[in-house]
Amino acid sequence: MHRDDAAVDTLADGAREIDRRTIAKGVAWTVPVVIVATAAPAAAASQPTFPTVSFTQKAGSLNPATGAVTFSLTLTSTGSGQIRFTLMDGASAQGLPFVQAIAAGSNTLSFAVTPTTAATAKSVTLTYSVDNGATYQSVDVPVASPTRYVSGTGQKLANQGKASFTMVFSGSASSAVRITQITSTAANGTYSGLPSGPLALSSSGGQLQGTFTVSRTSNANTSVTITFTIDGGAPQQTAAISI
Repeated sequence: MHRDDAAVDTLADGAREIDRRTIAKGVAWTVPVVIVATAAPAAAASQPTFPTVSFTQKAGSLNPATGAVTFSLTLTSTGSGQIRFTLMDGASAQGLPFVQAIAAGSNTLSFAVTPTTAATAKSVTLTYSVDNGATYQSVDVPVASPTRYVSGTGQKLANQGKASFTMVFSGSASSAVRITQITSTAANGTYSGLPSGPLALSSSGGQLQGTFTVSRTSNANTSVTITFTIDGGAPQQTAAISI
């Protein structure tokens, strides 16, 4: 090999080495960086929100002839939606479910319900939901009888050991008035033989009268306190009557 040829080969080998290093270095800088991305957590499933309601007025009116109750309710809602009443005192009834759209703010509802067992004049519980929410809520509503006590009179029946009382009412002749107790102010005076069922109410002068007779152990003229209910209402009512 000639010297010149050796120089050429050496030069060629050096050039090749430089080229390889330069290329490798360039490749190192040009290889794209692979970023391993972790999957972002899925957004939490949005929970449905339902309007909340609060009752500002609650009233129920009893129809003693049918046992039906007409409800008048006023409620305030935090938003628009639909309210659904499903049960009355835990039992199904004609007129339920009752469904009505409500708006944000004040709303007035009115609907009639006839329970399987005739209602009485007392507080009843209505079950409801808003926008078919899974959680049912309840509201207690006082139910009033249309019948009211007005006045009463009493007299002892001579030589019979008995007393007769007449009680006067306004309202419905279909109402059930039940006497639960008679208490005397006289010493040792007691009354027995109370009516076992509701008083028979008859119309007289635009009012209703119910008369009943009981046995008494004292012949002294005195006054009594009669305890009674109207259409099963609670608490019981009292009337002071002189004889």
